[in-house]
Amino acid sequence: MIRRIWWSYFLLIFISITLAGTNTSAQEIDSQFFPETGHYVSGEFLKEFKKASNPVLIYGYPITDAFSYPGEKIQYQYFEQALLQFDPEKSAGLQVTSLPLGNWLYPSDPAPTFTPVSSGCQEFPDSGLAFSVCYAFLDFFEEQGGISQFGYPISNFENRQGLIVQYFQKARFEWHPEIPSGKRVILSNLGSEYFKKNAENPELLLPNLGDNIPQSILSLHVTPFPVYAVVPRVSKQTMYVVVQDQNHRPISGVNVNMTFTLPGGEKEFQSLAMTNKAGIAKITFEIKSEYTGLAEVAVSAIHENIAKKVISSFWIWW
Repeated sequence: MIRRIWWSYFLLIFISITLAGTNTSAQEIDSQFFPETGHYVSGEFLKEFKKASNPVLIYGYPITDAFSYPGEKIQYQYFEQALLQFDPEKSAGLQVTSLPLGNWLYPSDPAPTFTPVSSGCQEFPDSGLAFSVCYAFLDFFEEQGGISQFGYPISNFENRQGLIVQYFQKARFEWHPEIPSGKRVILSNLGSEYFKKNAENPELLLPNLGDNIPQSILSLHVTPFPVYAVVPRVSKQTMYVVVQDQNHRPISGVNVNMTFTLPGGEKEFQSLAMTNKAGIAKITFEIKSEYTGLAEVAVSAIHENIAKKVISSFWIWW
């Protein structure tokens, strides 16, 4: 009898542990971290995000975590190209909607427009709007979700700041002929634009730096600062170089070197420096130039297998 009691007790413990492990796995699957911007997409937001055939192409990366305004049950999450809303009082499957940023951000000032010929276009008579989607925009529209993803077109082709664009209820398409064929249509960052226009709390953009979040370094931001904008032909110059990761966190231990080119064309290489805890490296060097003019500085930063090169300059004046 005692053995049976102990066996039942251990069996209950085993089942509890097993169920707990299952719940943990479910939670992990229900949330995805994006180190590119330092934010999570979770729950119903993640389900909606993953419905797109290419989520990052359609929404961009998340630029906030999910949040609510004081006193509201509705949650919001900003992405580079969209703003999603979660309303818990709606029916399942309809709780998450992509808000009409195209409508909200359509400019009031007129722009040069181009109405394509009917060949190669699709019209939407049921919308009550007299706009068509044509050519490469139509291919992208149909391949990436159509009306359910972008809404109806609300403009013709427009020339905005040198770009051919077209506004939809939930997005703006851009035509980039300089990009390789097949990738020339991209979506504008309306989510980031509306975040600024709506004067949201900038702290929402800060990356989530919890203890369990991966701290992978995916790219380097390198910013050089010459101490003196103008120096004599025989002098000393000091360069401070700030190195940060993709979330603008300082990186220590980064190898920094530089090559500067004098106005006469002579090149000089400066020895290696390392960034400190604040992500700053300091390099001081001597200048001996026969000529006055612009001195160009090429700064290279290397961290593990990631490298970044940037250009700075200063003047040799007398």
